[in-house]
Amino acid sequence: MLDPNELVSTRGIVHWHQGNTVLKSIGRDLLVSHNDGREYTIIGKLPSEGVEKYIPKTRLLLRLVRGNPKHVLPIRSGSWMIFDRRDIWSLDEARKKPRSLSKIHGSRPLRLLATDSRVAYGEYRSNPTREPIGIWESIDDGVHWELAHKFHGIRHVHGVFWDPIDEAVWVTTGDDDSECAIWKFDESWGHGQKVLSGNQSSRAIDLLFRQDAIYFGSDAPEEVNGIYRMNRIDHVAERVQEVAGPVFHAGQFGCSTVFTTACEPSRVNTYPKTQLWLSYEGVNWHCLLEFRKDRFSMKYFQYGQIILAAGSGSEEGFWITPYATEYDQCSFFIPFELVSKSLTR
Repeated sequence: MLDPNELVSTRGIVHWHQGNTVLKSIGRDLLVSHNDGREYTIIGKLPSEGVEKYIPKTRLLLRLVRGNPKHVLPIRSGSWMIFDRRDIWSLDEARKKPRSLSKIHGSRPLRLLATDSRVAYGEYRSNPTREPIGIWESIDDGVHWELAHKFHGIRHVHGVFWDPIDEAVWVTTGDDDSECAIWKFDESWGHGQKVLSGNQSSRAIDLLFRQDAIYFGSDAPEEVNGIYRMNRIDHVAERVQEVAGPVFHAGQFGCSTVFTTACEPSRVNTYPKTQLWLSYEGVNWHCLLEFRKDRFSMKYFQYGQIILAAGSGSEEGFWITPYATEYDQCSFFIPFELVSKSLTR
């Protein structure tokens, strides 16, 4: 395994990393680096609500009030779109003042579809009465949002994704067995197909698209979880690696495929550490890092997890952020060179 103490680190949560650009948040401040994370410049501060304006923004308080930005993605050269608690903002690096774009439908979405031409997200909320759940899409950098699709008979949407290989949109939904599904749509949402469903093994958050197959991790609180490979032709899924907890995050960086697990209340998944799993070919998987859940309540101070920065990373590696664990909100750079050395030990 890798030793966090031997890795390059930076304070805060790294949200985006592509090429030499790295964007992170420290509390409500947003900072950007254009030299591989060596130097950062504050580009803006998200507003606080109510009494929060007068309370110091400690890491624990931010976890309690869900005060950290959820998603940050580039929309134009020098501009960013930010999904916060209830709002979507745009932030120009030169202007340094967030501009409100829209309210979020539902709570903070888990995963976004983001391409050069559009952004889409699915409603994520408790929804005990199983009201219809929408997919919302913008083609003008978040200024206007249209209802692209409506689901019935599910709790909520986990993620919306663009598959560049098949040129299709994919959606993951949950949470009960009959609601857990992986869906495939054409580019214009005109035809939808439920390709995998029916039990907790099809309860996925992220989807990763490779030429040979689609990979995902199961997010089952009360069952043993795993990393799965789904054949593109017949959509048969096989578990290729058992893991110690629900899979909350996934990413593709260069030739690597990465999944991370979470610590959440469970009678089955009781392992007290989050894990980072990596594979280069999708067959042999390696646990490279573990972080122990910290002592604070999961209910109030969030589940232990390892956040992966969005974006494609760089030729040298990618950024991760342990959250609600040891090294809470301290981000680490994972260099491929060190990964290769670790795998040959």
